[in-house]
Amino acid sequence: MLNELLKLIPLLYATIALAYTGFLDFKSREVDPKLWLIFLVPGIPISILFNYYLGDTILSLLSLTLSIPIVALTYIMYRLCMIGGADVLALAFISIIAPYTPGSILPTLYATILYSITPALFYQLYSNMKVCRVTSIKCMLSLKHSIEAERLLKDPSFKWWLIDYSGGCSIDEDKETIIAKASGGNLKTILQASPGHPYVAHLSIGLILAIILRDYPIKILIEALLL
Repeated sequence: MLNELLKLIPLLYATIALAYTGFLDFKSREVDPKLWLIFLVPGIPISILFNYYLGDTILSLLSLTLSIPIVALTYIMYRLCMIGGADVLALAFISIIAPYTPGSILPTLYATILYSITPALFYQLYSNMKVCRVTSIKCMLSLKHSIEAERLLKDPSFKWWLIDYSGGCSIDEDKETIIAKASGGNLKTILQASPGHPYVAHLSIGLILAIILRDYPIKILIEALLL
């Protein structure tokens, strides 16, 4: 019993780190990379002790190995300006600190990503309500919207929205600069924009759900499909 509880320590530590960085991501859409290093300093010894020494070494190594391709893929997505650097670091952090969840067949990273889809969907729907009528199903399910440049610039409800344009990465550049480039200085121009998700916050919720639910909903779904 005690040994099983000790195996949860890396997960609890990762949850604390993700909760804090997720709050920062939600509040400012920015997480200082140094924070991950600060959390890693005590996190790595915790992971080695409770995952590899007191825990299941083979399962930990297998889960870590299976997580590496996911982290590599998200790094490529970051280089393509599809996600932010903090999102990649959050996924790498989970893989290192808590590679597996006791009682689950999935690596922690896989379950976290799957469960993070739920808060991401709610956030997308909430954001879409700013430009859509709730009764417009097509609009509510859209990932991008056509919005006037002036509204994107001045309306605070669009503060974190990302603007599509072919001249660079809207994740890293200043929003005012992006709008000026994309609109050519004409604020009446209609631009394509999408909600800027606080993905680290989504991942923090996904991690909590992964710890609580483990992979039970996934097992139930698979069993239902096989029947």
